Amino acid sequence: MEVHHHAHTPRKKWTHYLWEFLMLFLAVFCGFLAENLRENRVEKNRAKQYASLLIEDFSADTAELNTAIHTTERVILTADSLMAELNKPISIRNDSIMQITNWRMWAYDFYDPQLGAYNQVKNSGSLRYFSKEVVRMLDFYETRSNMILKVSDKALDFRNNQLVPLILKIANARFIRSWRKETTYTGPVFIEKPERKLEEEWYASVYYTKRTYTAIVSEMKDHLKEAVELMELLKKEYHSE
Repeated sequence: MEVHHHAHTPRKKWTHYLWEFLMLFLAVFCGFLAENLRENRVEKNRAKQYASLLIEDFSADTAELNTAIHTTERVILTADSLMAELNKPISIRNDSIMQITNWRMWAYDFYDPQLGAYNQVKNSGSLRYFSKEVVRMLDFYETRSNMILKVSDKALDFRNNQLVPLILKIANARFIRSWRKETTYTGPVFIEKPERKLEEEWYASVYYTKRTYTAIVSEMKDHLKEAVELMELLKKEYHSE
């Protein structure tokens, strides 16, 4: 009878298992690092893309803010001129100046912020791609935008429902057209010559408009600085143009 001997492989040293463990650990660790690097690259690219969109909106905001500030400041100066005439004794008032400035009170150009890119970033949870400083400034920018909108809406409501009807009641469009050289007109400057009660209402409406517009201009100027600072910071941190 033949006797079969089992082949015995030599037992591996503990150092061999240690080496296998280290190799496996290094493979997993390198894979983890590669995945992290890939995610960081993706996040940086997304941050750069979002930064470009934000800069586009802030650039549009700065243009609109400059226009709105210029227009609103002209209305404030108009209000000053009109109130100055109303403060004079009736005998030395210039009715033509009062009528022209009264008509100019009609103008307005309120700021409408561009928050599309910011809302997209915020609602998608992508604010995490940005630094704490950028996020802080973006949050404050949104807060001021909403505040300006709220105050502007109230001013627009007052303009449409109180100031404009009063202007139309007093103003003579035929006189304004002749002043603009559109037609020839020799009639009265006012449709309704203001008496005491109407004059008080007129003055109060103009004064309220001036106060409200002055506050809006102040906020818009601060907001304009914020928009410029945000654009500069985003361009610096994310190399966006």
